[in-house]
Amino acid sequence: MKKITALLPIKYKTLWFLIAVSLHSVSGFGQSYLFDTIMNRVNADLHIVSSIAGLDRLVATHRSTLINNDSAWSDLDYINENGGHLSRIKIFAIAYTAPKSSYFNDGSLQSVILKTLSYWNGLNYMAKNWWYNGISYPQLIGQILIIMRHAAKPFPPSLEMDLIKKMVIGDPFKYHGANKTDIALHFLYRACLTQNKTLLDTAVDQSFAPLRLKNQPEGLQYDYSNLEHGNQLQISSYGSVFLSDVLRIAAYLLGTPYALQNNKLNILSGYYRNTYLRTIRGSFIDFNTEGRGLSRPDILKKTDEIVRLQKAILLDSVHSDAWNAAIARTRGLQPPSYNVTSTHTHFWRGDYDIHQRPAYSFNIRTVSTRTIRTERGNNENILGKFLPDGSTNIQRRGSEYYNIMPLWEWDKLPGVTNRDYDSDEGATIQKEWGIKGTTNFAGGVSDSAYGATAYTLNYDSVTAKKAWFFFDDEVVCLGAGIGSTMPENITTTINQCWLNGKVTVAERSGNATTLQDNSSSQYNNPRWILHDSIGYFFPAGGNIQISNAIQTGNWHKINHRNSKDEISGNVFKLWFNHGAQSASGSYAYIVVPGIESKTKMQAYSLADIHIIRNSDSIQAVRHSKLDMLQCVFYKASALTTSDLSIAVDKPCIVYLKHISNKKGTSLYIADPTQQYNNITVKIKLPGTKKVKELTCFLPQLNYAGSTASIMIENE
Repeated sequence: MKKITALLPIKYKTLWFLIAVSLHSVSGFGQSYLFDTIMNRVNADLHIVSSIAGLDRLVATHRSTLINNDSAWSDLDYINENGGHLSRIKIFAIAYTAPKSSYFNDGSLQSVILKTLSYWNGLNYMAKNWWYNGISYPQLIGQILIIMRHAAKPFPPSLEMDLIKKMVIGDPFKYHGANKTDIALHFLYRACLTQNKTLLDTAVDQSFAPLRLKNQPEGLQYDYSNLEHGNQLQISSYGSVFLSDVLRIAAYLLGTPYALQNNKLNILSGYYRNTYLRTIRGSFIDFNTEGRGLSRPDILKKTDEIVRLQKAILLDSVHSDAWNAAIARTRGLQPPSYNVTSTHTHFWRGDYDIHQRPAYSFNIRTVSTRTIRTERGNNENILGKFLPDGSTNIQRRGSEYYNIMPLWEWDKLPGVTNRDYDSDEGATIQKEWGIKGTTNFAGGVSDSAYGATAYTLNYDSVTAKKAWFFFDDEVVCLGAGIGSTMPENITTTINQCWLNGKVTVAERSGNATTLQDNSSSQYNNPRWILHDSIGYFFPAGGNIQISNAIQTGNWHKINHRNSKDEISGNVFKLWFNHGAQSASGSYAYIVVPGIESKTKMQAYSLADIHIIRNSDSIQAVRHSKLDMLQCVFYKASALTTSDLSIAVDKPCIVYLKHISNKKGTSLYIADPTQQYNNITVKIKLPGTKKVKELTCFLPQLNYAGSTASIMIENE
C-alpha cells in the first residue's frame, strides 16, 4: 500500500488526502473500495474551511432565520431561488460532520438538515437560468449527500434516492470548458453515490477532455489562453472554474486507475503556471481576465488560491518550487516580487499580453474580428463597453484596482481611447452576448522576454492606432491617427486606480509640485507625474488632466444583482484630452514602475529611449541600452534612421534585438492580421553597407499570429 499525503497550512486545520490507496488494476483495486476512496477524498476536500469558528458563526446566523418549522428561510426568495437554500444546507452538513465544530454530531442540526432538504425536494424547483438546474443544484446535492454519508447517523434512504434522481440532468458532451467539467463533476459525485462504473467512466473522460490544445472557439488554445462563450478571453472566470474542476477531480483520482495521464497533466500545469498564475500580482488578479465577473465584489482577490495550489503540488511535484512561491505570494508571506521571473507573453489567440517583471506587471486586453468583446450577460458588466479596447492593468502592490469598479468612470478605463460621455450611460453595453471586434489588426511580437503590441481601434465612432513597447524598466505607450466626427471630446486614459499617497507633477521648467488633496487639475505639456511609485513621463507633452478626488458609486449600476448602497473612495485618474472632432490626434507616454520618490523621479533618465516614429502608418521605439528596435507597420512602408533602415511589403510588427552585435542580429516578426504566409523585409543594419532582403515565413494554422524569428548574420 502506498500512502499519498499532503499537509495544508495550519490555517486550514485539515489533512489533505490522508488516505491509503492501491495502485493496482481496476479489478485488483476493487470497485467498492475505489468509490469509497474517491468519496472520502471529496469529503475531505469539502471540509477544508478557513476557520471553524467562522463556520460555526455561519451556522448560527442561518439557523436564526429559519421558518416553517425549521424547513425554510425567511430571507430567501423561493420564487426566484438560485441555490441559496442548498448552499446553506451544505454549510450545516459540513459543521455537523466536522469533529472540531461545536455542532459536530448535533442531533438538532441533523434534524434541520433533513427538514430543509425535504422541503427543497418537495418544491421541485426549476430556475430560469439553466446553469442552476444543470450544474449548481446537482453539484450541491451531490456534495451534501457525500458529506452526510460520513455522518454518524444514517441518512434516510428514500430521501437520498429522491435527491439523487434530481442529479440526473445535463450532458457534458454538449458543452465546452468549464460547463463541461462542471457537469462532469456532479456525474462523478453521482457515480460514487450509486457505485456506477459506467457513469464514472463518463465523468472522468469528460473531466479531462478539455485538456487539449485547439484552434476552436472555446477551450484551451495553442497560445495557452482560454476562450469561452465564443472566442472570448476567459483566463479567469470560466477559465478559473475549469481549472478548479480539473484540479479537484485529478486530485480525487490520484493513484487510482483513473489518474490523470502525464500528457494531460503537462497541459494543465502549463496553463496554471504560465498563464493563470502570471495574471496574479501578489494575491490580486488582472481585471482583464475576469470577463463580466469583474462586476462582482471581491472577485479580484485570490487569497483562497492556496487550496488549488496544494492540489497542484500533489499532482505536479516537479514544479513544487513554483507552486510554493505562488502560495507565499498569495498568502502575503512574501512580497509580490518573490520568485517572479521576467517574461513577456503575447497570446495571439486571446488578444492579450502579459508583461511581467519582479517590480511590476503590465498587461493589455485587445480584441479583433477573431475574438469576442467582453460580454454583458445576466445583468452583469453593464458598463463594460470599452474594456477590450486596449485596457491596461498596471500593478506593483497588486491591490491597485481591487473593488474600485463601482467608482470607476467607465469611459475612462486605463489605457483606453474613447469618447468622453456626460455620464456612464455612454459606456453601457446594449447587446448581451457575442459582440465581435471590428479590426483584424490586433497582435504582438515577442521573444518571451520583451515585445511590442498594437491595436487598430475602430469602435464607437473613434479611430486610433495604439501601440505598446515593452522593456525592462519602461513601457512606452503611443497613439496616432486619433479621430472622431462625434461631438464629445476624445480621451486616452493613462490610469484610473485607487489613490495611494500624494500625486507629484513636474512642469517642463523642472518645478515639481504636489497636487492638492481631493482636486482636479489640467496641465499643458507636463514633464512627468508620479503616483504610488509609478512614474508617467510625457515626451511629447499634451493636454493632461489629473484627478485625485473622491468618487462615488454602487455595485448595482454595474451588476444588478448587487447592492444599491452608495460607496465612495479616493481615486487617482490621469488622462489625455484630445478635444472634439479630431482627425489626427496623438499621444506618447512612458510608464516607469518602481520609482519611490520625487527625488528619484527627477533624476530618472530616459536617454536610452528614442521614439523614432509615431504616425498612423508607423510607430517605432528604440532602446539604445538594450540595443533593440521595435516597429509597428500598419501598412507596407519603410523606416529610416541615421544608421539603419527597414522596409516591409505587408503590415506587421518587427522587433530587432542586438542591433549592433557583430555576431548577428535577431529579427522577430509577427502578422497581427493573421492572413499572410510570408513578409519580405529589406534591412540595412548599423555598420553594414548592403541592404539585405529577407523572406520571413510566418507561422500558419494553429500558430498564425505568433512570432517568427530569423538570425541576420553579420557581413
